[in-house]
Amino acid sequence: MCNIATTVVGLEDFAAEEIKSLGGTVLNIKNGMIKYRANEENIKKINSKSRFLELNIKILGEGPVSKPKDLRSILSTEMTGKKIKIFANKPPYPRKEIETELSKLRIDGNGMIYVWIDGDQMIVGKDIAGRKLNDRNYRVFRHPAALNPIIANAMLSISGWRSAMVDPFCGSGTIPIEAYFSRAYSENRIYCVEIKKRYVEGAKLNAKMAGANIVIMRGDALNLHRIANDAKYITTNPPFGLRVGTKKNVYGLYEKFAEELEEHFSGSYFTVLSISDKFENYFDVIECKDIMYGALKSKICKMKI
Repeated sequence: MCNIATTVVGLEDFAAEEIKSLGGTVLNIKNGMIKYRANEENIKKINSKSRFLELNIKILGEGPVSKPKDLRSILSTEMTGKKIKIFANKPPYPRKEIETELSKLRIDGNGMIYVWIDGDQMIVGKDIAGRKLNDRNYRVFRHPAALNPIIANAMLSISGWRSAMVDPFCGSGTIPIEAYFSRAYSENRIYCVEIKKRYVEGAKLNAKMAGANIVIMRGDALNLHRIANDAKYITTNPPFGLRVGTKKNVYGLYEKFAEELEEHFSGSYFTVLSISDKFENYFDVIECKDIMYGALKSKICKMKI
């Protein structure tokens, strides 16, 4: 069976390696999409164990479509009216015309229909996971700037954490909770530190729902040494100043936080998701990886303090 899995743009290598580890054969990698082949048993493994994928789609048809009516020529099955989501890059015809043509056809079974258009090239596929694979059922509390778990897992992998770790801006707890279930976890202490009481309570609710045994505390990242001075790995998604706070205030926070790390965590490793190079001016950069955080260009950087 030939399928497409989607992931965060920039993290295709993590997603492809995961698919291989779960029994799939990777055929092509491009712009947040991994084309692969797998049998039914391995597809079930991918749907249940994935940490780096968003969608898992069975390809129904692909090829050049010069006009919407040509859809019939690339589809290997009949279609019927379903919910349709279209991803388009410079389509040569209006999106509405595509939706109209698809609504005339028939598809057996349930599931969202996805259409990717790149110029005159088109891929049509059907959801085979029944959900977004990066949705987490432990998220009973929703943070206004919640981190995509795919990015959280990439940050943890890049950090290479092997001993006590802390997220000093943990929000609703995504990074620490994902860390608890990552391969690196082996009774290492995991701290979740957050200054806002509401988010601390939310993180506790999420951790309880997940069954994650992590240490969740209300505290100020600027006094992190008083809370988690044994942490050798600091992995975090600090505020960007877009949805929460302002850029001016956030950059001031970055400077003070960098000073806290310099003074009290020398020799430790700092992995951060950022849209600026503020932290790179303070520490020795080991690795940086450019990604798209939604529509926002950002990067994951690992540094030595």
